[in-house]
Amino acid sequence: MMLSLATGFTATTPFNVLSRNDASDSATAPRLRAAADYYIEESATKQSALDVQVFRGLSSSAGEHRSEQRQLGNDISEQEAVDLLMEKYDESGRYVAYRVPGHEPQTYFVALYNYNTEISREDAFFRQNGIVGVVSAQLRRRLPLIVGTEPAPTAMWDSVMLPSPHVYVANMSVDTIMRRNGVASELLDAIGKYATDWSDHIGEKVPLVLTVDNDNGGAIRLYEKVGFQYMGKNDDSGTMILWP
Repeated sequence: MMLSLATGFTATTPFNVLSRNDASDSATAPRLRAAADYYIEESATKQSALDVQVFRGLSSSAGEHRSEQRQLGNDISEQEAVDLLMEKYDESGRYVAYRVPGHEPQTYFVALYNYNTEISREDAFFRQNGIVGVVSAQLRRRLPLIVGTEPAPTAMWDSVMLPSPHVYVANMSVDTIMRRNGVASELLDAIGKYATDWSDHIGEKVPLVLTVDNDNGGAIRLYEKVGFQYMGKNDDSGTMILWP
């Protein structure tokens, strides 16, 4: 099922505001939210999915892969490099190698640098085609959904029942240069619109759920500011929820 906001690929990590120095040719893609130095849109192509992987430090870029192949005597095109690196993804940037029953494919939203504002920053974001921030969202329906960790071998599991359905939010990362520019807040806003689309489609409220490390004070303050509340907490992290 394709909503007005499309789909991405799979992973699950605590939703922490991180820093990266690692940017998509998306001139024709719809812009969801604009700001002075960046704008927010959905990752909905294989190239954009690769740019997200490059930004997160999980893949080499298409250009880098082409160079590696040339050294091996293989002359491949930019698109062939993208296809080789993203062989487990479809043309819409969806991860198709594996899917958890009851879970929609993971969707990424990206903050893209606006090159019309400050040309001196271009080189800093060239490798990832302008991406300066990312966050993922995934609709999950399976029941029951339980999260938690066991602080000690003899301790009881600290678990919390998650509502079904909900949108699980993860992989928030903002480039060091672009921090304190509202990027994380704008990405959260895009995720909220994504959840609203799902709510309208299935006819029931769909909350946002995330996990955050207890020592990530900046992220916790941001989530509490926009209305997230704790559902449960253990020695390492907490699970937070935001109802529409």
